[in-house]
Amino acid sequence: MARKNVKKPGAAAPKSPVVVVLIIAAILGVGSVLYGLSSNVGSNDMVMAPVEVPGLNNADTLRALATSVSKGNPDAQIKIIEFGDYQCPSCRYFHDSIKPRLDLAYIDPGIAQFVFYDFPLSQIHPYAFLAARAARCAGDEGNEQYFQYHTKLYQNQPAWSTRTAPPARDFVTYAEELGLDAEAFEACLRSDKHADVVTANQKAAMNLNLPGTPAILIQVGNGIPRQVDWSTLESLYPAIVSAVDSLRAGG
Repeated sequence: MARKNVKKPGAAAPKSPVVVVLIIAAILGVGSVLYGLSSNVGSNDMVMAPVEVPGLNNADTLRALATSVSKGNPDAQIKIIEFGDYQCPSCRYFHDSIKPRLDLAYIDPGIAQFVFYDFPLSQIHPYAFLAARAARCAGDEGNEQYFQYHTKLYQNQPAWSTRTAPPARDFVTYAEELGLDAEAFEACLRSDKHADVVTANQKAAMNLNLPGTPAILIQVGNGIPRQVDWSTLESLYPAIVSAVDSLRAGG
């Protein structure tokens, strides 16, 4: 004879699958809110998008404000210029797979200087502008610290770029890991500092009609920078080498 299941007094009724799903959703929701609160470093003051900059439509004003960060021989006749977006996966590929080869071939020997401009594609990468500001906050301690943080952002891009809330806590943690002045860094991040410069860089890129990121240009001396044409990421390095060689030869 089959035994009947007898409900013991005080025993909890089994939860339906729908109730279980709702409970899990609630837990995840709470976790998301808690992360948002922990990572929301001064969000009321933290500038995450381009700002209004008086006179930015004037070429001289734009030229003065759109400043780059450079690495390598300042007297090099060749400049390899990148307009990059820290939340852009292709820019991460450039940093991880192509830039080291350029360093070996051109930057480290002093043949060329690497020049980086911010080009946050804010409409599709909501944290790119904040990341650009974060790198410049790190750069307040020096050029070397800027590029250390530059690398840190790309190394950790898969984590911070997919957050459901602004990744300010991640950015402060990276500063701490690099031994930066975390208090000064956080104060910078939670303000509007460097927002005008990043905005100007973005405006400069747009005025050049750059198609996207990474956009690479080569300049020789005081000549006009020439954009490197490439169709795939795999073809980018050969395209840069070809452009550099052509300009060095006076082509």
